Amino acid sequence: MVYNGLKTMKKIGLLVLVCLFLASCGNNKEDEPQRCTATLKPSSTTIKGDLGDYFQVAEGAATIDDHNLITVKIKKIKEFDFDAEGYAPAGYSGTYVTGNFGFGITVKDKSGNVVKTVRADACGFSGCYSGDDLKTIWEEAVGEENIVRWSPGELQNKEGEFTFTISSFKKEVPQSTASSTSSDNDSKKEYSSAEIDQMLNEVDRLLGQLANLDEMSSAYDNKEEQIINLLSKISSANLTSAQEKRYFQLDDRFDDL
Repeated sequence: MVYNGLKTMKKIGLLVLVCLFLASCGNNKEDEPQRCTATLKPSSTTIKGDLGDYFQVAEGAATIDDHNLITVKIKKIKEFDFDAEGYAPAGYSGTYVTGNFGFGITVKDKSGNVVKTVRADACGFSGCYSGDDLKTIWEEAVGEENIVRWSPGELQNKEGEFTFTISSFKKEVPQSTASSTSSDNDSKKEYSSAEIDQMLNEVDRLLGQLANLDEMSSAYDNKEEQIINLLSKISSANLTSAQEKRYFQLDDRFDDL
């Protein structure tokens, strides 16, 4: 009888656990962050800033994609009348980077109050969602259009109608040459090739760890800071073409996390 009683109690306990589990599953939606449901329309198709002669906002409203990102289509309207070879998104640097460019966004509510703004020359987490978006835009042919994305930020959980404008940035990067002064050369931190490879490997390892961490945790912030510091050191070093290529690949992975 005692044995049967224990079995009954175990069954009851198991049933309670199952019920608690199901109830927990049923509440998961409440724990999920709400999607941005705001409606965004361009107040103008004209793009302000350095690239306004070459690009415009494609007709139509901005959308919120499946990843809850603000998505705007940018259309190329004119061929570059400058040497665009070697231009890279804002924040990129290296031997073969001859200039930087970027796009920003300003969102306003019905009353004209600025709700969200991202500078066109911002990079990393302060800029657009992905450097790959900017690279694709830069390689467009006249008449083509592709997307640039931004996180909703201050628009998160907001509803209603908003307007936006797009800004742009372009700046040539001075190139060092064989005749550079010693002060120019001193601006590059001297690391051995082996040290640079070691730092690249460490960034690769940290990115793998970062992908499995909660974005709101202190551990995530610590890893993120380590990666930023390492990427900064690497970008200030003299890189081989292979190291530079790997640096850009790692930087893109970092942007996409």
